[in-house]
Amino acid sequence: MELNSIIEALLFSANGALTSKAIAEAIRTTVKESDDETLDDLAKVSKEEVDIGIKELVLLYMEQGRAFSLTERPAGWRICALPEYAMWSKALFPAAKPARLSPPALETLAIIAYRQPITKANMEAVRGVAVDGVLQKLLDKNLVRIAGRADLPGRPLLYETTDLFLDHFGIRSIDDLPNSSELRQVPLPEAESAESKDGQPVETQLAMPAISGVEDPSMLTARNQRDLRDPDSLKESDSGEETQADEHQTEEHQAENAPEVDETEDHHEEQK
Repeated sequence: MELNSIIEALLFSANGALTSKAIAEAIRTTVKESDDETLDDLAKVSKEEVDIGIKELVLLYMEQGRAFSLTERPAGWRICALPEYAMWSKALFPAAKPARLSPPALETLAIIAYRQPITKANMEAVRGVAVDGVLQKLLDKNLVRIAGRADLPGRPLLYETTDLFLDHFGIRSIDDLPNSSELRQVPLPEAESAESKDGQPVETQLAMPAISGVEDPSMLTARNQRDLRDPDSLKESDSGEETQADEHQTEEHQAENAPEVDETEDHHEEQK
């Protein structure tokens, strides 16, 4: 049995992508459990032989003008329809709508993709605005994930792209991004480290729950960041205003309840 036909059958039957290593292991396992002596030639098939067979299948599909081909994704190889037949394939999925990202989200995603892993503070230094909202959307769409913590004061979170990002944009790795090597070397603005009153460095990155808890979406914009004051300071200010108001009300109350002077008695005393 020809190796290329077996590879084609495995890729066609798989629910998802298959790596060359997984295909080779599946073939060796099948031969080992089979009593067919004609399959002994495939008992020691290697990953390299599978890679050669996949390349031969890709060329065969191109020569025959097939509407599909083998595409390598981060998770492995898949049989996919050619891009020119995408409009016909969409007819099978009428309810599915393409996920569209806003320009700010694309800008933030590009910064993460080319400079990952990267902190949120450095993203904001490049864009010049807060990225809390768009970053949360990228996390919700599973295009970005937390990669760990930076070895910096405050241990800020690091963000990187996911395999879904690679699959969505049809690339195998970050190196396949346009001008990847050049853009990674371009110097970018970096976040300035803040210091507390005692001179110790503090974390400049805002916690995601603190921003997501704001009910008014307009408060997430850069120009309204000044309105996101320290809640403690707001409480102190409010309590001070309430104290002054209480004192003022007390004075008015005392003035209203003061005993009235009997003007008749005062007049008699003056006559005496």
